[in-house]
Parts: sequence; C-alpha cells; structure tokens
Amino acid sequence: MMGTPADVFTLTAAISPTHTITPITLTWAADGFSTVTRTGALTDSAAFQWTSAGVHAVTVTVQNPGDTISATHSVLVVNALFPVYLPIILK
Repeated sequence: MMGTPADVFTLTAAISPTHTITPITLTWAADGFSTVTRTGALTDSAAFQWTSAGVHAVTVTVQNPGDTISATHSVLVVNALFPVYLPIILK
C-alpha cells in the first residue's frame, strides 16, 4: 500500500475456513498506534492514518485456543505522489 499523510489506510483480516475453532481474538498492532484487540469476528477491519512519511508496519495476530498466526503488511507513506508520464514516440 502507498499513499500520502492525508490518506486513511483500511486493512481487513478474513479468517478462513469459517469453521475454525472459536473464540477468535484479533489484535491489530501498527507503528505509532495503540494495539486494538477484538474478539469473536471472522472478518475485521482497522483504519490507520499516519502523519509522517516512511514505511509503517501493521501486524494482525489471530489467536484461538489452539493456534496463533500473525501477518505483517507494510504501508509506504510519502509526502507527495507524482504522476509518471511516458513519452509516445511516433516513427
């Protein structure tokens, strides 16, 4: 994911298969934010908005009575996005 400090980044975690052992706890941990823990949902979303440029990490940890799984996603925040123009050369 890439955007500017004005952008809100929404990430979604979906647990599959849906017949997994419950209860399920999802914990969101993102650079610069307090952790958020939610229980009982097989799908969950979290939104983050960073005010500083850089690469920020978001980790979601899913836990049930038998397993713990984590996944980390990187978000690149830049001060400005510039369009890229490719020249068309006719011969």
